[in-house]
Amino acid sequence: MLKIPALAFCLCVISCATSPSSNEIGQGLPQQWPRSPQLEATWGAAKNPSMLVTGQQAISYIKPTGGSVDIAYEGKSKPRDITTFDGRYANDGTISIMGQQVAYYFSGNEDPAITTQALQLTDPSGRQGWFSFQFSAPEHLKGKNIPSFQW
Repeated sequence: MLKIPALAFCLCVISCATSPSSNEIGQGLPQQWPRSPQLEATWGAAKNPSMLVTGQQAISYIKPTGGSVDIAYEGKSKPRDITTFDGRYANDGTISIMGQQVAYYFSGNEDPAITTQALQLTDPSGRQGWFSFQFSAPEHLKGKNIPSFQW
């Protein structure tokens, strides 16, 4: 039988091993993130980068009445394309993000969402990175009314 002190130790070890420090979170992240003045005016400022279940860092715009827009940083190297269960490139439509046409696919678990395939963006200082955008607000779920983004 496991005693309480041993259980507490195990929980601490698991927590310490899986919770990155603020320094770890900041390492390798872009210095600038795409932003949406349109969302900022209606939903408020984006939340600081936080770790998604997928392990990526993302900033999030949270709609007060439900839904969000997450901008995930995929890294400096091209990430793998998202495919369907039968190996086809996931593409349920296309939308325009920062002047680029990008495929999106239906995603989300408990809440419906659409997520773009990763696209490469270059910030004003010339740094490049790969980003994906996830939309879960009802007005975005059909690939319509997508807000504009800029640096």
